[in-house]
Amino acid sequence: MSDNYVSIHQSREAAEAHAKLVNAIESLPDPTPCAEVGGDVFFPEGNTQGSYDWHAEKLAVKVCFHCPILGLCADYAIKHEEIGVWGGLSARERRLTRKMLGITLQ
Repeated sequence: MSDNYVSIHQSREAAEAHAKLVNAIESLPDPTPCAEVGGDVFFPEGNTQGSYDWHAEKLAVKVCFHCPILGLCADYAIKHEEIGVWGGLSARERRLTRKMLGITLQ
């Protein structure tokens, strides 16, 4: 199997997983907690001072635990997202999970 085939297949799988997550979000009667808080909290790596914002990470994780699609979001992020807090998991926690389960980021 060529590298090109694998790349295209993984991209399609990632796009389908993302579409599933977006559909779940759009089917909810109320906005997700993350939509109400705003995206900056969920990406503590982007701190303008060049340091990681641990306070923002802790806040994002707390916000996630009130979300009705927490599990779906975490599952998506473990497989497809490298940075940010998704599904109540930090980037570091997702890296460790991928390593333990033998999952390659797609």
